[in-house]
Amino acid sequence: MILFNFNRLKKDFTEENLKVWAEFLAECNRANDFFKREGWSEGTVEEFDENLAKIKLEWGVDRLDDNCQEQYYDWKEYTPEEYFRDFDQLQKKLSQSTIKQKNKNDNN
Repeated sequence: MILFNFNRLKKDFTEENLKVWAEFLAECNRANDFFKREGWSEGTVEEFDENLAKIKLEWGVDRLDDNCQEQYYDWKEYTPEEYFRDFDQLQKKLSQSTIKQKNKNDNN
């Protein structure tokens, strides 16, 4: 379960928007690795200029009862073109998901 407000995502290639994108990608990784709401995630922009952004994704889980901690990280680099491509792909997936959900609700 991805816990993220998709309305925060903007297509402009700015440091602020890339920070939100990094938070989103880190949350996706958390959701893929852990059960429902379990774990934590953090995304940060480590370097940014108008031609390249380097973002760091971190996610994990702290299990106090087992005295166990799992932590993962990944780095991604984006040019404006790569960011726009990935952003458009996400918007297409979200749009299709919304249409499917609407059709499912219409059939009930």
